[in-house]
Amino acid sequence: MSAQSTETAILNREKDRCRAMLEGDWELLADCLSERLVFYHASGTLDGRAALLDKLTSGAIRYRRITHQDETVQDLGDVALLHSRLTADITAGPREATVDNQTLSVWVNEGGTWRLAAYQPTALKS
Repeated sequence: MSAQSTETAILNREKDRCRAMLEGDWELLADCLSERLVFYHASGTLDGRAALLDKLTSGAIRYRRITHQDETVQDLGDVALLHSRLTADITAGPREATVDNQTLSVWVNEGGTWRLAAYQPTALKS
């Protein structure tokens, strides 16, 4: 796969992942996530795939808005790194928050399908 087509594929999968979280398309979201997922939240808590899907499908965490800026993809073959600035409005339990993070997403090519394997946000100072 060429670097350009990998970049396009990763950016499209990230759009799918975010759209799925906003619209509650849990089937699409599950397809975007690797079984090996390591997902850090802005709060510093860690979830695997099953725990993350459970929190989202149950409504324990709800994304109301997600915006990406400054997206850069590094193609490493069957692994790609996505660096971006992500801002989001979320509801976590009774608490509403806006997060502003620099993020690193690790995407892996699993049998021809790109899936998110790791996600790490770093909060930006206001």
